[in-house]
Amino acid sequence: MASRAELIRQANRVESLILMHPDGLTLPDIVRLYEDVYRVEIPERTMLRRLRVLMRQGRVRCQGAARATRYMLVPSCYAMTG
Repeated sequence: MASRAELIRQANRVESLILMHPDGLTLPDIVRLYEDVYRVEIPERTMLRRLRVLMRQGRVRCQGAARATRYMLVPSCYAMTG
């Protein structure tokens, strides 16, 4: 199990990847980018958990359903970080 600090680090990394793609990313896109950028493998299921945390915190939202689901930053979060 990851430490609290690692969970926060992963969530912040995911948020930064999504920030670079204003049109949003699919779950497989996020996993692939995360692994390419940070050189760390992360299972889709784990990534989905991180995305759910970000959604509960109001930092990320999803659009669409099933395989067409795209994750993007909530506009107010984007304004604060941009």
